[in-house]
This record gives sequence, C-alpha cells and structure tokens, in this order.
Amino acid sequence: MTSQVTLTVYRNLDNRLKGEPDNGQLAWTAHRDRLDVLRDILSDDAFPVSAWGGANDTATTHEVVDVVIDIVKDPTSHGVALAAATLVLKILTKPLEDRIERAVQELFGRLLMAFRKQMIGNFAITFPDGVAITCPSVTTAEVRVGPNQVHAVDIERFHN
Repeated sequence: MTSQVTLTVYRNLDNRLKGEPDNGQLAWTAHRDRLDVLRDILSDDAFPVSAWGGANDTATTHEVVDVVIDIVKDPTSHGVALAAATLVLKILTKPLEDRIERAVQELFGRLLMAFRKQMIGNFAITFPDGVAITCPSVTTAEVRVGPNQVHAVDIERFHN
C-alpha cells in the first residue's frame, strides 16, 4: 500500500537580499541546488516521485515547488535530525502507519539538514488530509492539524 505526501520546498532566496532578479545567476544556482537536494533526498527507492512540480524546470526558476511522492516502503535511514523529526511527529493527532512515520521522520530530517546548510529554503510536508508539518525557520517547526490548530515546536537544540 502506498501513501502520498507533498513536499513544498522553497529555494534559497538570497538573490532578493542582494538585489538580484529571480532570473539571475543566484536564483538559478539556488533553483539547481534545490533540485540536487531533492534528487539526493528522493533517490531512496522508498520515495518514487509522482510529480516534480517545477523543481526540474529549465526555463524558469521557481520560488517554491510542490513535489508529490509516494511512500512505498521503509526508507534507508540516514539518522539525520532524527530527534527533531521524532519530536515534531509526536504532535500529530492522527496515528500513522509505522512505515509512513519512519518515512516522514527521514524526509523531515533530510530536508532540515539541507535547510540548515542553506541549500533550500523553508519547507513543508503535507498529508492528503491537509495535515502539514512546516519548517519556517531552522529553529522552529509547526504542525498544522486543523484550520486553527497550529503547534509550534522548538527544534533548535537538535543538531545531528
């Protein structure tokens, strides 16, 4: 049985801080870096990609992309940022299959490490029912379990 999640991933937006346009060299570098990170993260055959959502676009940079993946089996664990991911998942009010929970932990950890290295911008993992785990900064995660139910989680202390 497969389960689908959407990874919403921003590119690094430093080009804007430096006054460069979104079609300039820094934006293209960030766009390609994000694609490299996503390809690396999703190279595990546990995560076949259903839709790249513009991540692999060669005509324009995208500020944000939505990559749809299927979770078909347990991923190979790299153990990155596992403690932070585990803490975040404890906030979810719905039970997850073990395979899905381990996969989301692994995806969150890998994305968080890339975010901390400034290879991507902030990100979210969204389930089909709308529940989402977002990472708006390298120190905070948010779990949205309903329209007005958002739980902030301090993840700053977790550096694997």
